[in-house]
Order: sequence, then structure tokens, then C-alpha cells
Amino acid sequence: MRDARHLVLEASRANRRLARHRSLLDRQFEQAANLERVCILVEGLTQLLEEEERAENERVGLGPQLRPATARALLALADLVESGDGRTVDLGARAAAGETLAGLVDQIHAVRVRESSDDELFTAGSIVTDIRRCLETPRPVGDGEAVR
Repeated sequence: MRDARHLVLEASRANRRLARHRSLLDRQFEQAANLERVCILVEGLTQLLEEEERAENERVGLGPQLRPATARALLALADLVESGDGRTVDLGARAAAGETLAGLVDQIHAVRVRESSDDELFTAGSIVTDIRRCLETPRPVGDGEAVR
């Protein structure tokens, strides 16, 4: 993504018609930056799950109590990312992802009340934070507007 953005920037410097399309280019750069941020967050989520949910670990990161709610939250995030074209997102998918994330948070609170390992709670908390950051990444929809 960075390489593509750099290539576009270099090409735009030689383009005499850039002034007419500057706002479009700026929006595309903003969209690219947002997509890059979500990619980095998802990469971190993937790495966390690979490290914490290994069968050979004495204690796994989520455990059976939190896996289903976590899987639902991650699938809702995937649906949200797939719902848009980079400029807009499906507001229903955004709402569904938010509701599913709230369900994961409720499940974490329920597990915390019952005795649970710190590993489960730390891993789940990290996942919630990353999903929340993805959901808070704005998506430009027009001149200066953004969908949050």
C-alpha cells in the first residue's frame, strides 16, 4: 500500500492537471492511509491469535468461553471491511460489527465474574481494542465528510 501510494504521489508531481483533481487525490490518499491502518491492526490481531491460541500452550489466550464471541466479532469486522468500496461502508454492517463487539465485551465481563485466567482476559481485551480501532477508522464519503 505504501509503495502504491508513493508511486501515485510521484506520478502526480509530473501531472499538469493535478490542480483540477487535487481533492480527489487527497481523498484517495486518505482512504489508502485508513486501509493501511486497518491492515496493520488486522495483522496484529492475526499475530496475537497465532501466538496465544496454540494447542501446545499450557494456557491458551481465549479459552473455550471466549472463542465463539471472538469469532463472531472478527467475522462481523470482516463483513464490514468487505461491505465497502474504500469510500463508503454499509451502515448496517457497521452497526452489526458494533453490536457483535458489544456482545464480546459482555462475554468478557461474564467470564471475568466467574474465575478466569488473566491470559484469557488480556488476549480478549487486546482483540476488543484492535477491533474497536478498526471500527473507529473513518471512511471518507465526500468533500470533507467521513463516515465513522
